[in-house]
Amino acid sequence: MVNGYYAGEIDGQFTTAVGNQIVAFRKFMNLPPYTSTADLTVIKGLLTSNGNVNRDASAMDTSKQLTANNVNYLKSQGYKIIGRYLTGSVGDGAAERNKYLTRTELHDIISAGISVVPIYQDGGGVLGYFSEAQGIKDANLAGQAARALGIPSGATIYFAADLDVEDGNIDATIIPYIKAVANQLSGYKVGIYGTRNVCSRAAAAGAVTSAYVADMSTGFSGNLGFPMPKVWAFDQFVEFTLGGIPIDNLGTSGRDKGIKEINNTISAKAALRKIIDNANLTLDGPKVVIVNGGGLHVTAQATSTVNSADGNHSIQITNGKFDSVSVKKVLKTFGVNISSDSFENILDAAISGSGISLSSDLMDGELHVLTVSSDGSELGLELVVKELKNEILDAEFEIKLTVKINVDSMSQKLKKVYSYIKNIASASLNPDNNVALDKVVNLVTFIILIVILIGSRGVIPV
Repeated sequence: MVNGYYAGEIDGQFTTAVGNQIVAFRKFMNLPPYTSTADLTVIKGLLTSNGNVNRDASAMDTSKQLTANNVNYLKSQGYKIIGRYLTGSVGDGAAERNKYLTRTELHDIISAGISVVPIYQDGGGVLGYFSEAQGIKDANLAGQAARALGIPSGATIYFAADLDVEDGNIDATIIPYIKAVANQLSGYKVGIYGTRNVCSRAAAAGAVTSAYVADMSTGFSGNLGFPMPKVWAFDQFVEFTLGGIPIDNLGTSGRDKGIKEINNTISAKAALRKIIDNANLTLDGPKVVIVNGGGLHVTAQATSTVNSADGNHSIQITNGKFDSVSVKKVLKTFGVNISSDSFENILDAAISGSGISLSSDLMDGELHVLTVSSDGSELGLELVVKELKNEILDAEFEIKLTVKINVDSMSQKLKKVYSYIKNIASASLNPDNNVALDKVVNLVTFIILIVILIGSRGVIPV
């Protein structure tokens, strides 16, 4: 009846049924001892979002960049989990300070035996912030920051909606935003920080696996009369300063124990082998042939010098995915008009139709399209490698590629890919009047072959 517990009659009697519901509530909210006693902690927990603010806590979050001494002090105070921000700053003017987690800080926390919970909040103080486009952007930024820190795959990143969103506004703002985050973020689970109602609605939409509930905002409408989300992991219930450190105390359900280890660092030389598995290709070494047959000829040269390219010639690779919007922009530069959705459809059809299984270690980077021959049969490219899956890259590097295609001598497997693209091209592609359809198909084929090349570690089954 209160907070979703007890549906029986209110008759002034403390029955066994009432006692059982108190025990159930204690267990759900992790409020030991698990007895039927309705003490102050139970009563306040049932009637207010923040509950008993004087209860013990072994988890906390802070916006302060912690020193090793800070970490040791927090450990001495009994804290076992610390929530920290992946990016950004807090404060205004002279009071502004960085709040983002650093590698040194993360190492100090993990080394002290304390778990870390990553939070993403770089805006979001106004309702207009939350949209599908912003969700895609935030997923990319959060994923890049997490991988750069060495946060392993499978960790939950909590995306903040730190404002009071009225129930009628959630469907048009928070839900599209957090669904876009969930669709875009690769390698990590998605959680949400917000009021009880926001968290519950995001969970009901299937967009999040865990909730970080802003329960200390007791006056927010989203915390008034709403039960605790079933997927709650953290319950933020009081803020104060301890040892000069601003702290928000957190209740925990045990659903998310945070991360207890970080990824290892990998050298650019070792990373090169993960991207293209060819013993002859070495960092700052000579150009080598990595594919030759089936109508496809590819040379590669790896270098520690990384070049830049303007936006019209650069395809972004984010969270392990080729950004279809930047693909569209690059193709437009060479006289090819294609929608982002059409490219996604062609890519999916080509990969599934060819029967090639892709699994790439590349998570973040850029593909620079430098030159295209007049008939579209030869392409010059640069692949910039920035981040790998589950490893911290010690330095970015670049792979220069020259790709040539001969349709007449293609293998059956590549012809299958090519035919899929050509069949879809008549409906999906819109070349400028002076661009032949075959050149359009070749250009799109090249981009997809590079996707396959990266996904198969340079071993295209021609």
